[in-house]
Amino acid sequence: MRKFISLLAGIAFATILQAQSNPIIKMDVYLKPIYGDSISPQMFVELDDTLLISEIDVKLGTTETGAEIFQKSFEFNTNGEFEDGTTYVREGNVLRMDLGRYLGFSTCFATVRLQYSNGTFSSPVSFNQ
Repeated sequence: MRKFISLLAGIAFATILQAQSNPIIKMDVYLKPIYGDSISPQMFVELDDTLLISEIDVKLGTTETGAEIFQKSFEFNTNGEFEDGTTYVREGNVLRMDLGRYLGFSTCFATVRLQYSNGTFSSPVSFNQ
């Protein structure tokens, strides 16, 4: 019986360690020109694990901690085109988000983090272009 309890404790500990690691493998942002000075930022996120993720929080700003250009939480399992001009597509472990259309910026800082079903968050991952 002690061996069984030790085995269960070991599995629970390994699960806790796995849940604490950041499942975001990489994140890229492309500033796609549309017309004139207009651009459409596209974000691609690749995940190592999708277990227990409920939302993905996205920010775009002109400074490292900024969100003055864009800030939104997407429901993790809800693909679609939304009224605010954004699109979210999940294909397995790869996420693609079209983040609207904007005028006149060529450099941006992007941050993404995951929210889990228990209300906790992954560590944020940042990108500068």
